[in-house]
Amino acid sequence: MKRIHFYTVLVFAILLVAAFIFWHYSSQSLAKKNSEETSTTNNLSTEINTTSAHTQIPHGLNQQSPQTNALPNGMPDQQLQKLVEAVHAQSEKMVAERSKPIAFYGKVVDEATQAVADANVHFIWIDPKSTSESDTTSAADGSFSLTGVVGGDVSVYVWKTGYYEIKSLDGITFNNTGNSSSRENPVLFHLRKKGTGTDLITSKYGVTPYFDVHVPIDGTTTKVDFLNRSAGNNGQMELSNIKPEYLQARQASEWSFKMEIPDGGFVEENDEFPFEAPENGYQPIVQFDFQKAQPGWTDTIQKDYYIEFGNPPRYGYLHLETSIGSGVRIKYAINPNGSRYLEPK
Repeated sequence: MKRIHFYTVLVFAILLVAAFIFWHYSSQSLAKKNSEETSTTNNLSTEINTTSAHTQIPHGLNQQSPQTNALPNGMPDQQLQKLVEAVHAQSEKMVAERSKPIAFYGKVVDEATQAVADANVHFIWIDPKSTSESDTTSAADGSFSLTGVVGGDVSVYVWKTGYYEIKSLDGITFNNTGNSSSRENPVLFHLRKKGTGTDLITSKYGVTPYFDVHVPIDGTTTKVDFLNRSAGNNGQMELSNIKPEYLQARQASEWSFKMEIPDGGFVEENDEFPFEAPENGYQPIVQFDFQKAQPGWTDTIQKDYYIEFGNPPRYGYLHLETSIGSGVRIKYAINPNGSRYLEPK
């Protein structure tokens, strides 16, 4: 829902900030003037009573502000009137944009770009009054549409049981004044059909998918046992880092982190669905050394890898998170039978 109200909230937030700035500086200037000219301030008391209504925008929308000096306790009349006019203009523009006919055409396809029928489609759009919602399903050829309504931005959500949502390609906001679609050229929404999946050994413990590993900050090695979800003196992966004490982390200018799988290694991955580990290309050591004065400085690491270990080899994937001022957090899944297939059931 945040996306739906974004533009409306942004516009009025900007206007309110502008109004506050005008009021703040006007008040400071007038306070200084009043301290120097007490008698003038007293003479203006009548004017305060007769013009104070102008400081409230809702009551001043249809009033013509007189060309007078600044109000002693608020914004100058001319500036206030300009702000009111800007609010009117923006409001009229937004109403006009939300009153245009919507003609949105989409199509649902799978990872092989084949049509997906009976996918669920949910629309949310901004209409002249507030927001509206509608649901439909894709036809046999994967097509769907939203027509016969008026509005501005349209958010479209597509899903189907037995499929993954491909987030890197799915989920768009259609701007009725810019984007275009047609029956002949629909917007494509991609889903990926789920496989049979397999039983995996994972880092999950209860509802927690992560495994937090305590690694000493003096370079001492800690080992991680993937199969038993434990850390200590035994395991397939070795972790070490050199970091400052927690309270000195913000001022520190260097730190390092190292991972090692002596009988296997790591392949960095950026796949949305890491369901098949590569057969080769694994490097036994991954090491990061950061110095503030050197290129590549960062205080946080978030990386994803395929991993291999053991003989015969086993395969999995690993998500790593650590920083200069925190410990090490990992999330992993291992296929215990030696297959490179990593899709969960």
